[in-house]
Amino acid sequence: GMMVLVMTADRGRGWERVFRNRILIGFGKYSYGIYMIHILVMKCLRHLLSLCGVYVEHLPAGPLSRGLIEVCGSRTPEVLLYAATVLAVSSGLAFLSWHLYEKRFLRLKDRFRSAGALSGNGDPEASGRAASRSPGGS
Repeated sequence: GMMVLVMTADRGRGWERVFRNRILIGFGKYSYGIYMIHILVMKCLRHLLSLCGVYVEHLPAGPLSRGLIEVCGSRTPEVLLYAATVLAVSSGLAFLSWHLYEKRFLRLKDRFRSAGALSGNGDPEASGRAASRSPGGS
């Protein structure tokens, strides 16, 4: 549904302008790292909180557990704070991972050329055909 909105939007207006936002584009660079790291962050944060006797769950608390924040009987603020903390820590770790690790490996891809790039036309099958027609080809 979101793709239809973006594709049918007027140029420079509405959703297209939102998705061309530099902050959102920059966030996209780190999104895979956030995706990969967030589960580990969630487990570590839950463990740290449980050591303090605080149990964060999406379901209502049991009689033996106590929550961190409860407003009018609702633990929604607690879950939102937990989610914001996980997002902030995951984003920070993804940022570090990108700049200290991933970026270096992405630079290496320029050193290796695919078979299609070697033939000059970008068609890997054409380079295979050219190799089979060469005197050394089979």
